Amino acid sequence: GPHTALGDAIGLAIRTFEASDVEQRLLILLSDGTDTASRMSPVNAAEIARDRGVEIHTVGANGIEISICRNEAILPRRGEDNTLAVG
Repeated sequence: GPHTALGDAIGLAIRTFEASDVEQRLLILLSDGTDTASRMSPVNAAEIARDRGVEIHTVGANGIEISICRNEAILPRRGEDNTLAVG
């Protein structure tokens, strides 16, 4: 759809893990990196995830280029086209 809420998706994953008895908390995040609809910023959500022991692996797809990043404490930054870059 036209709206992407990366921060909210990470927040939902955090809440889901907290309601679960699983010990390993691993989130696979697939995105083009554009956040257009989050109520919680992706940076804030990633920091909370890190603090709560959630490991985030990202798969970024930008057009036909796909990059894979593993980073327990993701450090988002803005790209030239204002998309969210992780890693």
